Amino acid sequence: MIWTAFEIAINIFQGYLLLMYVKQCFTYEKKHPIADVLLVCSCAGFLSYFIFFGNMLHVDYLLFAFPIIYAFLFSSEKKISIIYWLVVLIMVFSIVPTMLLPIFELVPAVLHYRLPLQYMERFFCIVTVNIILFIVLKSIIRLKRICPPPGTSSYIAFILILGFAFVVVESLFTIFNEIGTAVKLPFLLACLGMIAITIMSFLLFRIISFDTERKNRLQTEITMLSLTKQHQHELSQMYETLTARQHDYKHHLQTLTQLVSSSSSTAKEYLDSITKEAADEDMIITGSPEVDALLTVKRRIMREKGIEFKLTPYPLANLPITTTDFCAILGNLLDNAIEGIQRIAEPPANPLIHLTFSRSWDMFYVYCTNPCEPSTLVPKKGLFLTSKKKNEPGLHGIGLHSIEAIAERAEGRAEFRTEDNEFHAKVVLPFLKNAKKSE
Repeated sequence: MIWTAFEIAINIFQGYLLLMYVKQCFTYEKKHPIADVLLVCSCAGFLSYFIFFGNMLHVDYLLFAFPIIYAFLFSSEKKISIIYWLVVLIMVFSIVPTMLLPIFELVPAVLHYRLPLQYMERFFCIVTVNIILFIVLKSIIRLKRICPPPGTSSYIAFILILGFAFVVVESLFTIFNEIGTAVKLPFLLACLGMIAITIMSFLLFRIISFDTERKNRLQTEITMLSLTKQHQHELSQMYETLTARQHDYKHHLQTLTQLVSSSSSTAKEYLDSITKEAADEDMIITGSPEVDALLTVKRRIMREKGIEFKLTPYPLANLPITTTDFCAILGNLLDNAIEGIQRIAEPPANPLIHLTFSRSWDMFYVYCTNPCEPSTLVPKKGLFLTSKKKNEPGLHGIGLHSIEAIAERAEGRAEFRTEDNEFHAKVVLPFLKNAKKSE
C-alpha cells in the first residue's frame, strides 16, 4: 500500500514536470489554471493506470498527448517551434530512464554490494531518475530561452535528427530486453553515445540559432540605413523646395512693388495669399536644425494626407544620442503614425498626430500618439510587429524594431501600446555622457 502511494506521488510529480516544461518553454497570452490542473491530473492518472493494469503495447507514449494538446491549444508560439521542443521532451523522457536502467544494474555488480531490500534499490532508482529528469528539463528550458528561434528549415532538420535518435534508443532498449544481462555494458555505452549525439545536436541548434539572429540583426541594420537614407532624401527635397521658393519670393516682391506703385487694391490680396503660404511653410524650431528639417517635411506630408500635427516641444540643443539616430527614431515614429491613420477604415474628420518632447533630470522622453485601428495591429512579445496585411509586400514592423534597437543601444527603452483606438509610443533615452560629467 505504501509503495503504491509512493508510485502515485511520483506519477503526480512527473505530471508536474510535463506541465512545468510546456508552461516555461512556450509563450502564452494568458494563464489557464484549470487546464494546468487537468494536465497534471490527466498525466498522473494515465501513469497510475499502469500500476494496476500493467504496461501493454507501449501505449505509455500516449502520455505525451496531454502536453502536446495543451501546448497547441493555448500557446501563441510558432507551431514548428512547439513541435521541435515537444520532440525534445519525448527524447528526454525516453533516454534518461533507458540510460539509468543498466547503470543501476551494473553498479552493484561492480561494487559487489547490493541493498538489503529490493524495494530500496527501486526507490533510489526512481527518485534518481526523476531528479535527473527535473535537472535536464530545467537546463533545456534555459537553453530554449537564450536561443533565438532559427528558420523553419533548421527546425525540420533537427526534428528529423532527434527522431532518428529516438528510433535508435528504442531499438537499443528492445535489444537489451531481449538479450538481457549479457549486453549491459555495450548497451550503456551505446546509450551514452546517443546522449553525446543529442547534446551535440543541441549545441549545433544553439550555434545556428545565434547565426540566424546575427543575420536578422544585420538585415535590420541594413533596413535602418535604408530608412535613414530615405529621411535624408526627404530633407534634401525640402531644401531644394525652400531654395526654389526663396528664389520665387524675389519675383513676388517685384510684382508687389509694381502693384503698390500703381495703388492697386489687388496688392493687398496678393500679399495676403503669399503671407498665408509662408505661414503654412514656417520652419519648426527645436534647437536642432536636422530635427527641424525632418519635422517640417513630415508635417507637409501629413497636410497632404489631411492629418493634423501637434508638437509639444523641448529645446533640443543637446540630444541624448547622435542626431542621425534621433532623427531615425522620429522618422520611424511619424511614418508609423501616418500609416496607422491611413489604415483606419473610417478615419476621424481631423486625425491628429501628437508628438511630445520632455526631459526629467538625465532622462529624455519622446511620446507619439495617433488614432489607429486596433484590429490591424499584430502584437507579439510587447512589440507590434506589423500593421500590414500578410499579402502586402515589404518588411513588416521594421520601423518599430529600428526604434527599439536604437533605444536599447543607447541603454534606453521603447514601449508601444494601444488604448481607446489610439496608438501610444514612448521612447526613453538617458543622457549618459551628461550624467557622467555631472558626477
